Formats: sequence, C-alpha cells, structure tokens
Amino acid sequence: MVAYEQMIEKVAGQIKTTVEALSAKADLLLAQEGAGWEAAGKNEEQRKVLALRVAARQISSEKAKLTRSGATLFEGMFVSVPREKDWAKMAYNKMKNTLSALDEAGRLALVEQGSVVLYENNHDGSFTRHTNPSLMAKQSFEEGMQSSDIDSLPPRHMALDANTSFSLVWDKNNMTFANGNANFKYGSNRPLEELDRTCLFMGRKEGTTGEPEIIEVRLSGEQAKIQFPTFVCGKIGLKPAAKVGLCYGSKATVFTADESVMDIFSAPPFALDDNGSPFGVVADWLGNNLKSSIEACGKAYAELDQKAKWNTVFGTIVEVVHIDPRENGGFIVTLGDTDIMSEAEVVSLYVPADQEGEVDFGVGSELLIVGSPWITREEELRFMVNSWWCANRIAPLADTDADGDGWD
Repeated sequence: MVAYEQMIEKVAGQIKTTVEALSAKADLLLAQEGAGWEAAGKNEEQRKVLALRVAARQISSEKAKLTRSGATLFEGMFVSVPREKDWAKMAYNKMKNTLSALDEAGRLALVEQGSVVLYENNHDGSFTRHTNPSLMAKQSFEEGMQSSDIDSLPPRHMALDANTSFSLVWDKNNMTFANGNANFKYGSNRPLEELDRTCLFMGRKEGTTGEPEIIEVRLSGEQAKIQFPTFVCGKIGLKPAAKVGLCYGSKATVFTADESVMDIFSAPPFALDDNGSPFGVVADWLGNNLKSSIEACGKAYAELDQKAKWNTVFGTIVEVVHIDPRENGGFIVTLGDTDIMSEAEVVSLYVPADQEGEVDFGVGSELLIVGSPWITREEELRFMVNSWWCANRIAPLADTDADGDGWD
C-alpha cells in the first residue's frame, strides 16, 4: 500500500496535478469499472494500478484539451445545478398545441407568416410541403406561401396528427449575424432539441488569491446533459464572457474533483453553531433565502413577482426519510421537513450513478437542499432540488464507521 501511495505521488508530479485530484479520479474509475476488471481476472492491486494509469491519462488529455480550447481553469464548487431545459422541445410542443386548435386556413396563415413549414401526407409515398418562398430561397422575408411535393420528411419535424407534420422556422428575421456573416439559422428548420443548463459555481480563477465568488456557468448541447456534483471541490475549464461573473462551457469543460481546493474556502458549505445558528459560505450566499423549512420556502416564493420566481433560489434543512437504489445505479433519496407539523410534500432527490458514492449517509440524516419551489396547477407546493449537502450525517446500518475526511 505504501508503494501505491508513492506511485500516486510520483505520477501526480509527472502530470503536474495534485495527489488529491489524481486519487479522486482513480477512485471514481475504480468504482465505475472495477467490477468489469475483476471479472476479467485482475486482482485488487492490478485494478488499482490500472485505475491510476487511466486516470493519469484522462487528466493529461483534459489538460491538453484545455490548452487547445483557450479556456481558463477555475477552482471551486458548484452550488446550483438545476435540470437542463430543452427550449426547442418546449417551442415545438407549444406550436403543436396552437396548430391543433386551428383550421386549415389558420395553419396556412402561419406558413405565410414564416413561423412554420407544414407537410401533408399524400399516402402515395410523397408529401406536400407548404412553406414561405422567401425563407426557402434565403431572401429578405416577405409574406407568402408555396406548395411542392417532396419524397420524404426532413429530419427536423414533429407529427401533428396522422396526416400532418410541421417544422418550426428557426429564424425569419435576421439574414446575417451581428458580425455580417450569413446566419445559418435564417429560413432553416429549427432543431428538435436545444438543451441549455445554467449553473452557479462558487470559485475563482486558478492561481488568483481573491475570495471565491458566484459565477454563472451556461452550458448548451451535449454539455448541458452533464449533471455536475454539488458542494464537491475541484477544477473546471470555462470560457469567461465579457460580462463579469459569466462563463460559458467549452469542449474543455470537464470537472475534476480535488480536495485541495477546499483550502480556498474559509468555512464548510453549511453548519450550525452551538446556538443552532447557521454559518458557512453557502449560508452567507443564501442570506435571507435560507429558510427554516420547505413550507417556509414556499411562502417566500409565493410573495415574489413573476420575474423573480424564475431565478431566485432558496435553501433549507430537511431530513432523509427513505433511500431507494435506482435500477441503473444511483439513488432516489426522499426528503421531508424536520417540523413534523409541516404540510409540505416530501421531496425526491435524484442522485445519478456517477455520484452514488456521495450518498454515505442513512435515514435520519439532515441535508441542506438548495433549489426552487414551485406551485402545481392544483395549488400544491413542490421543491426542485438544484444542489445538496449532508449537514448532519447518520451512518447507514451497513457502514457505522464514518471516516474523517472532508470538511471540518
């Protein structure tokens, strides 16, 4: 074991990373691939060395990608990772509802206006396409419609009914971008998927000495599918925007856990002092939006105006009431208010398979959850969890030996 620890130190020095970052990456690989390696006949020592070797190569590759992309390395932790939004899916579904309520004349009017392209099934292997001719020709927009037969439907379309499909027009207003280049969206069919995720990262540029700050991180496409771990310290490559406090994801946006980054924070994310008062970097960040219960979060949310409801986050302490393993790995953790008289519904926390190692607590533990309350059409309070932190751990029955690593 001593030899393995010496190997980690040597490899970390060679690839210019910290022992903590390399160990975290190797441990994750071992958890993900260890069973397969064991089935292939590799013993424990061979599995650990293989995980270390692959982890080192991945970190080196990520560093090279960061350099090529021109991204900047930041250190800190994610404090809010909401679910991704699919703007195209929402737009298509909204238009489908609109078209379903219109007669043929109303639908064709939207074609003339350049909002949609319609396709009618001729049931002979062909389709009749109704489109705006100016947009079809990539010319200045003018209202109008032309119909023509096509042999197949384009990839970007949604079925309206058994005989009709449609595509949204991506852009009918701007033939060029602000820099004068041709706008590829103009007159084109809008994609069926446009993923977007806006996260909050508390940290700073690597190598600087200022206090960690909240940075808005905007991710799109495949990157928006990544559910980054929250309240886990590490490093990530991002592209800073001209606007202070805003960064975008890039091809080098890979989060690498690194316990040494904890040192940039003056306190753990959240804790209670001897008087029961909250303190910590997240408690300071939330301020008055740190509430005593889910129910209290809901009441505060109800008092906000419509604009504020979109981006205001709240936090509260909840109790773990049940933990269910998911079929493909990970857990569903059921949470409830600590006040037995609370009328708030329980909250479901979905922990993905690659983060199941963070669930090292049992029923009765207390978690800080940060997220967004919302009200259903039936006027019932719900809470969408964007991040979580185990503030008071009770060891599960199978593991009563809690280690002492992590935040003090």
